[in-house]
Amino acid sequence: MEGIDLDEETFGNYYGDNFRVGDLVRYITRKRRMMRRNFNLNSPEEFVMEWKSNMDKNPGTKKMEDSRVREICRRIVENANHGGSERTIAVIEYEFKNDVEDSLHGRDES
Repeated sequence: MEGIDLDEETFGNYYGDNFRVGDLVRYITRKRRMMRRNFNLNSPEEFVMEWKSNMDKNPGTKKMEDSRVREICRRIVENANHGGSERTIAVIEYEFKNDVEDSLHGRDES
């Protein structure tokens, strides 16, 4: 088993290079607002996707999440191509499900 997300060092470097002070302020403000919000959703999955939708309105957060999705997809494809006849299974965070599926099926919008 091996990780397919960004490693801590790469994530930290990308974060330092791309996530600005304004992004951090917007992230904290939006997160505080979201923490006080009442959610009337039918499932944990709906909650996760609603949370992601609101948090991705911050351009810095969106860039960070997109970089993680790109790395996850790159590693899935890399592992699948080098696995021969072996099957590959990827366990990813639910919030990335649609983005990863779209990217792997050539429907990437970025």
